[in-house]
Amino acid sequence: MSVLPWICRACRSTNAVHRSKTIRMIQHRSIASNSRYFQVSEEIRQAISDKKPVVALESTIYTHGFPYPENLALASRLESLVRINGAVPATIGILEGVARVGLGADELMRLISQPGSPDLLKVSRRDLGFVLGLKNAEGRPLNGGTTVSGTMVLAHMAGIKIFGTGGLGGVHRGAEQTMDVSADLTELGRTPVAVISSGCKSFLDIPKTLEYLETQGVAVATFADGRTGNIDFPAFYTRESGVRSPMVLPDEEAAAHVIMAQRSLGLQSGLHFANPIPEQHSVAFEVMEKAIDHALEAALTAGAVGNAATPYILAKIKEITGSKSVEANTALVEANVVRAAKVAVALQRLEQSQSVGRNHHQKASSSTITGPGSANYTADGIPTSLASKAEQHQSLQSSNLPSIAQSTPTPTASHSPASSPSEDAVKHGSLGVNDTMVFSMMQEYKKQFQNSVDDLKNDLSSPDQPSDIFVAGSLAVDLACDFNPRSGSDLQSPELQTSNPAQIVQSLGGVGHNVARAAHLMGAKVRLCSAIADDLSGKAALEALSFAEMSTAGIKSLSSSDGNRTAQYVAINDKHKDLVLAMADMSMLEKPQTLTQTLETFWLPQLQSTKPSHLVLDGNWSPEYLSLWLSSAPKSTTITFEPVSKAKSIAPFTLPNILKTYPNPSIHLTTPNTHELSSMHAAAKNNHLFDREDWWEVIDSLGIPHSGARTQISRLTSSKLVDEGIPQMSIQLLPFIPCILTKLGKEGVLLTQILPAGDERLGSGEDAAYILSRNLGGGGGDVVGGVYMRLFPAVEEVAEEDVTRLIETLTAILSPLSPYIPLPQPSPSRTMPFPSLPSPPNLFPTYLVPSNPFRRRRQSSIDTTFSSLTVSSTAASSPENDSFLSGHASHLRCARCLSDLALSSQIISKGFTGRHGRAYLVAPSSAAALPNTHTHKPVPRQLVTGAHTVGDISCAHCGSVLGWKYIHAEEESQRYKVGKFILETKRVCRSSTWESEDEVRRKRRRRSSSSSSVVLPPPQEEEEVEFDSDDEDECEQLFLGKWTQESAREIRRAKASKDFVGG
Repeated sequence: MSVLPWICRACRSTNAVHRSKTIRMIQHRSIASNSRYFQVSEEIRQAISDKKPVVALESTIYTHGFPYPENLALASRLESLVRINGAVPATIGILEGVARVGLGADELMRLISQPGSPDLLKVSRRDLGFVLGLKNAEGRPLNGGTTVSGTMVLAHMAGIKIFGTGGLGGVHRGAEQTMDVSADLTELGRTPVAVISSGCKSFLDIPKTLEYLETQGVAVATFADGRTGNIDFPAFYTRESGVRSPMVLPDEEAAAHVIMAQRSLGLQSGLHFANPIPEQHSVAFEVMEKAIDHALEAALTAGAVGNAATPYILAKIKEITGSKSVEANTALVEANVVRAAKVAVALQRLEQSQSVGRNHHQKASSSTITGPGSANYTADGIPTSLASKAEQHQSLQSSNLPSIAQSTPTPTASHSPASSPSEDAVKHGSLGVNDTMVFSMMQEYKKQFQNSVDDLKNDLSSPDQPSDIFVAGSLAVDLACDFNPRSGSDLQSPELQTSNPAQIVQSLGGVGHNVARAAHLMGAKVRLCSAIADDLSGKAALEALSFAEMSTAGIKSLSSSDGNRTAQYVAINDKHKDLVLAMADMSMLEKPQTLTQTLETFWLPQLQSTKPSHLVLDGNWSPEYLSLWLSSAPKSTTITFEPVSKAKSIAPFTLPNILKTYPNPSIHLTTPNTHELSSMHAAAKNNHLFDREDWWEVIDSLGIPHSGARTQISRLTSSKLVDEGIPQMSIQLLPFIPCILTKLGKEGVLLTQILPAGDERLGSGEDAAYILSRNLGGGGGDVVGGVYMRLFPAVEEVAEEDVTRLIETLTAILSPLSPYIPLPQPSPSRTMPFPSLPSPPNLFPTYLVPSNPFRRRRQSSIDTTFSSLTVSSTAASSPENDSFLSGHASHLRCARCLSDLALSSQIISKGFTGRHGRAYLVAPSSAAALPNTHTHKPVPRQLVTGAHTVGDISCAHCGSVLGWKYIHAEEESQRYKVGKFILETKRVCRSSTWESEDEVRRKRRRRSSSSSSVVLPPPQEEEEVEFDSDDEDECEQLFLGKWTQESAREIRRAKASKDFVGG
């Protein structure tokens, strides 16, 4: 009877392994997308994905422990210490009703700029739902600093294993009456995170705290820190507490081994590693005990209980001990995060070494042929699912059923070699009662497992499964044959007309499959629509898709007896894996009769019934079938076209009756390389698609001037790309495909896109630099907002054999990201409140004047367009909205909400440095404050140029911290800055006015009238000159105190003469 419980545990452990794998897979996918309540920064997500060491940091120490700006300085120092020691810091807090893991510098500033504020809460596990779900009396989301408990919860959700903090909560003295026990202790008992601190706060009951941790199953140890013998559990401010530590760790590597062992067992309790305060900062035990006694009495008198007790007691201790406790607190938390970073790095090394060992073992025992075959079968040809169960069955037999092996008869005529020893034992009755029950249970378990596998396959093949993305394209079996010459051979390539030794790697391929696989790994519900034959390759491909848990509902299996063959691609490579010869059999997608019937009766009904949000079509489809896919797609479906090759990329442009234009395009997104883009452009031109009326209507609405935009395009991309015509061709194809991502190889990716009217990027300071043009009423009605163009540089170089897969991965990732939903523009009330100056003309920026004309339809339409634009823009620039800016060349705005802040002419220096890099020194007309800003309370601050008193300034509308105002300077030489403002270049953006056509023509007449002279004559009527802060010569004159209107005129005349000579 003792066997039965053991077997039940085995079954449970097997199910647990399956559940744990499922949980890990779900967690891995969920981390790729954030929710409205929980967000992990991009840096932290990338670090976790790359298996880099990450250390969690709490935020209560900043919001409730230190005053501003000391808390900001401490936060910056702690993150720097983590990075210096090889790990990635993840500061955790609640900002604007969202739990954030990995607070950025700006987010941290907004969170901790007002410590102790009643609106800034202290958040433990129990408070998370309230803080995230509720708002304050003014209807704004809540902010909060996370305690040890709250930080552990969020760190574990993000997948972070190590957490460094100052001190741990614990059992309060007198807890037998108050029952005051910190939630940190219970959290350690149920959240598998390793917490490194200086022990619990010294005013707590340390013996009871350790007893409680033991009850919760928490592993507790103390770092020896160079000591030997009996070592005490630290008491926060002091290294000794009189209470012996349960365990002692010699170094960080030992801690990493403990963490690894605990995680391997799947234990869900945490670990606490106590790190004693550095000896030079340790406070004498007797001194601290006296201060604690006084602080406890004061807290009792003041009635400070619950979560208010700890901050009150710490503040009282600080008051009693003076600066000693503050210095000790700072020193210990710095030592703890350093220790945490080292433990995280040691754990990463340990995990990598074990991973390498596992991979080596797997590699040594795998077959030479890899891919779908070896992914689903062992080296002996046994399916992996059955092999794993067989291993479990054999282990059960060897450890618990010795009588089976002993009583198994030698095979005879009546005993087939194919029958297992256990079956023979059952037939001959040689098993005992318990053993027979065990064997029956194992047989039943095997049957249930096979049923669950069958159910999974049925679910994956069911057409009723919901799918967000349909991918219609090729599925092929790829064979890469890498020449592997025998030792001593000097051959570099395989010999012809004979057999060659090689390493053959088998894998699933095809553009459609690669796109679908990448989307599946990103967590999307994807369905691949393709065809295979019921031959050996087709069955292997289908099995591989099921093994990868991808839907097979769109895979049509055709009879091989009708001559159908699963698509295959064979690449023969030389010794260096360079291609020598390739053979492709893609006849599967080239049989019209078979494909037509399959498309009409199998794929299109699924597409129309499922109504996916995205449809990806690869270029392997002939124009005939591509036309059927495009015309059958639901109206709400976003369609992406992957060109595949130069020859196949032109297919959409051979369908003039199917290819529609924006705002109802047939194709929404495409991802060609430069060669495919050229072929697509040539096909559109040769088929006269650029002469269509609907194409011209969209082109006219883009806001590109009749003379083109070469200068601005060159600034957004590069002169090389403009000379090759890449961005120009993209723009001309936009009416048919409104979002084009051109792959430029080592140069990166060029995004060219039509922005719908109302798109938030049209009003975003961060995106202002990438707006090529804006629709100012010249066509397209309220549909087209402008053109967005941005060059994304390559992040890293990859091997050539990986380029194709990466390209198809890009298509899969970007297909669901095509943004065509109009978003509200910024409120017009956020302009500067200065009245009644005349409205400036507003047609197009002068810097968009090109040297390469952009072809327009008719001259009359040009004049009409410019006329309508001039009237439209003048009407739009009402005094209520743009009055402050009228008559000025450029101005500064908040980069976040575009609130007006200052004129560019008010910049008196560009050579200052702020918190985040370069900054402007601005002297407004009123020294009291900048418009649309809020000045915070003055604080002393040590800057590079000496001691100053400054007040931070933030945007009155969005709250973004923009810089500071100089209130007082200690040194006489720095007092010229008093009353002036620092605006950080990363927090503001510059906006220029627009020139009318009359102004452009006036400048041209002025230039042509002076063509007989090298130096342009000055205008007869001297106009008032405004300081140009973009001109380096004028800035230099201003800094020297020599700038005048006449000197500015001379500078501009000289430059105009130079431009004239050069032109």
